[in-house]
Amino acid sequence: MKLLALGAIVVVCLAALIGQELRPSVRTDLTCVENMAIPQYDGGAWVARFSGTARVSISVGADGTPVGVEVQTPSQQPPAKQLAGWLRESFKDAKFSTRCAGQAIEINFTYELRGEPTPTPHNKTRLKNANTFEVVANPPIPIIPQP
Repeated sequence: MKLLALGAIVVVCLAALIGQELRPSVRTDLTCVENMAIPQYDGGAWVARFSGTARVSISVGADGTPVGVEVQTPSQQPPAKQLAGWLRESFKDAKFSTRCAGQAIEINFTYELRGEPTPTPHNKTRLKNANTFEVVANPPIPIIPQP
């Protein structure tokens, strides 16, 4: 009887484990970050006038390097897809603590062009809370095609 009850408990536990999606634990703080540049407006991202929000999830490998970068944006329109690609590329050189291997680091970004147009970007980056960065820059001066 005890063996039957134990068997039932094992079956229930296995069913619960099989039903769970295997994914790394997600950290929403920056304590694992050892070296990471904050992607700011420059070059193509600035000229393309990217703006909007994105959630970046960086999977940390055994050596502390990113083994995967997922970017979620509210829209799947071309500018949002370009923003996602730009952000994915921005984190390839990041370095995280090896104690965070197998975990995902989640960071939120808000990009906004605001103020008077300028010939070069003037970025202002602020940490808004434990895992949200706001990057604001002046918009570029419009380029008028010459006839």
